[in-house]
Amino acid sequence: MTATSARPGEILHSLLELAAVLAVSILAGMLIGFLQHYVSFGVWGYGFGKGAFWLARHEGAGAGAVFGIPTGLLAYYGILKRRVTGRQVAIIGLGSLVGGCAVGAAIFWPSAFVTPVLTILLAWQVRVSPRPLSRTSVTPQKRVWLPRNEEAPGGFGPAGRTRAA
Repeated sequence: MTATSARPGEILHSLLELAAVLAVSILAGMLIGFLQHYVSFGVWGYGFGKGAFWLARHEGAGAGAVFGIPTGLLAYYGILKRRVTGRQVAIIGLGSLVGGCAVGAAIFWPSAFVTPVLTILLAWQVRVSPRPLSRTSVTPQKRVWLPRNEEAPGGFGPAGRTRAA
């Protein structure tokens, strides 16, 4: 095998990863597009009735799915470099949902073109923001290995375990 050839397991994993990214992008786009359409059209005078709900369900969700695919692919592969946590997905998704609805209420239908840009900016911000410190420890402690048949000075634990230095 050459260095550039991939094993069948790697190809399958990559295809499943792509399918998952596409599915999440489409579903998130549909949800965001639906709610953004419903809120923006409702605020701009079309009301919040059954007709507006039906229109948002079809028109807004469809447009959201169409815009969600390239936005999700760019965010996942281009910005986040295939390293993403559930927390990051939640921040990006909820930020896009709330931001998209707010932009929709402010500028009406052009918000459909602004929300993908907002999503990309959120993905970039989540990627470059520093990780929060652990709640249990502010500074990492150095570990010291104890000899197998000795106890730590001061009676810290049984033999063979570690203790904080």
